[in-house]
Amino acid sequence: GVEIGVGTTVCAGAVIRSGTRVGRNTVIRENVVIGSGGVTVYRANDGRLMKFPHVGGVVIGDDTEIGANAVIAGGILAPTYVASDVVIGNLCNIGHGAEIGEGVWISVGSLIGGHTTVHAGATVAMGVTVRDNLVIGGQASLGMGSVIVKSVESQHSMFGNPAKRMPCLKTG
Repeated sequence: GVEIGVGTTVCAGAVIRSGTRVGRNTVIRENVVIGSGGVTVYRANDGRLMKFPHVGGVVIGDDTEIGANAVIAGGILAPTYVASDVVIGNLCNIGHGAEIGEGVWISVGSLIGGHTTVHAGATVAMGVTVRDNLVIGGQASLGMGSVIVKSVESQHSMFGNPAKRMPCLKTG
């Protein structure tokens, strides 16, 4: 149930779950987990703790690099999507149903919440946290350690906790 493109390298300890498609010439570093279920628990009316199944899988494009110990959760109904020419640093987490656009750079230790869209060419610096269900515009820059709690317009730079626009600063 896994498709891996020609020229792709999968390093030791990586776990790639059923429902994952990986493009050509991609590098998946040590101990990466792709396609795991995200945390989607809820309480039923009778009080039981229930988990929503993740059946959407993961799609990863060509010429992408995924750093050691990164986690890309599988989508709930639609796939989590990582485009081509993307860099995801060591120790990153990409939430279920997220969409990462072409040429995005996500540095070490960053967290992208579920169902968030990061458009093409955006840069996410080290240790950034992006809340779920947001849109990060194309060519946006998110500064180191920032906490993103609202959507970011294209070509804007954000920095801080909570992050604010920095019109004269190019971050990432």
